[in-house]
Parts: sequence; structure tokens; C-alpha cells
Amino acid sequence: MLIVVNIDPQVFGDPLATATVARGFLLGVVLQNRALLRMKLVPPVYKAFLAGQVQFRNEPWAGKYEEFADALTCMKRGWADCDDLVPWRVAELQEQGIKAGIKIYWRESAERITYHVETRLPDGSVEDVAAYLGMVRKGVA
Repeated sequence: MLIVVNIDPQVFGDPLATATVARGFLLGVVLQNRALLRMKLVPPVYKAFLAGQVQFRNEPWAGKYEEFADALTCMKRGWADCDDLVPWRVAELQEQGIKAGIKIYWRESAERITYHVETRLPDGSVEDVAAYLGMVRKGVA
């Protein structure tokens, strides 16, 4: 079953509110990924990357709409972006008993608001799975 939901930033009018709602949906993807990991249908994300089974890639429809894909979908297509990779990583950490979470932040420009997702670790530090897998940030060396 494919479920499509809508988060309309125009309705919220605030990036924080949009990010808060998006985090809720991403936590649902974490639950699904935990089940996929338990069933051994997907490996841990870095293992999949090192085996050449998944790579970082921006969504081809970026800027038009956003998809939050589960780990199995990412494995089948061979790529994932930050909002796909983080729920996968958070799921595997939670399965190990580590209380990891999701951090969403944004950057505003004259043209648009760009969101980014990272793994929040229990000590408050963050892990940027997408950067590790090859995401390049504009203006960052």
C-alpha cells in the first residue's frame, strides 16, 4: 500500500512548524525501517553503501515535491536522499538500544527554503549520513 500525505508549507507559514510535522512523518518511516531491519530485508545503511547497494542522490523531482522513502524502497532503486537515509540510520540505532532521533533544519534564500535532515545522537551531537554518502553542500568545502 502506498500512502501519500501532504504538508503544505503555505498553510503553516513557518519553517519550524513545517519541520515539526515532517519529523512526525519521518518517525513513521523509522518504525517501518525498524521492522524491515528485524525481518532482515535490509542491511544497516552504511553496510549497504559500502557494498554498493545504495548511494546518495538528490531526488529527480527535488523542488517539486518531497518523498520520504523506506529503506527497502531505497535498496530497490539504489539511491536515497537525506530524508530517506536518516530514518534508516535512526531505525538501526534504535534497534541497538540507542535513543537516536531526527534533526531537521532549514536555510532560507530569496528563492526558497531548503530543508536538511540529520541523525541526532543521545549526547546531542549529529551524524550527517547524507554527507558521508556523498552529498555536496553548496558553499561548504
